[in-house]
Amino acid sequence: MDNQVRTEIERLHTFFQDWFRGDLSNDESEVEKFSGVLDDDFTIIVPSGAILERDQIIETVKGAHGSRPGVRIWIENPTVRSSSNGFIVATYEEWSEHDTAVAGRLSTVVFRETRGSTTSLIWMHVHETWIKPPEPR
Repeated sequence: MDNQVRTEIERLHTFFQDWFRGDLSNDESEVEKFSGVLDDDFTIIVPSGAILERDQIIETVKGAHGSRPGVRIWIENPTVRSSSNGFIVATYEEWSEHDTAVAGRLSTVVFRETRGSTTSLIWMHVHETWIKPPEPR
């Protein structure tokens, strides 16, 4: 399960990186890679404390296509914190670098497992908070 969670978190953030860079075509089939894994009742609490509903975050992401050429996004320390009755709670660090500025977010995600021919993870809720990058050595 840990590998599946790691893979899903990394997959979605690779999409974000490529979308914000403008490396993906700006069409609905690409947006589906993002929106298709969000629960109908998905919410995210961003570091400012604002709560965005599913449609709001999809529109925000759509509008950001190509807005950050050269951005690099990576994930560190994905950890499953709990798993029960088809729900998984995990934490991870999301790091980004753009124009030499590095920003970090500590995120908690709640996934719902769906079962069919394969098991997939549906993003139900994310809560992000800013974290400081490590000091240079």
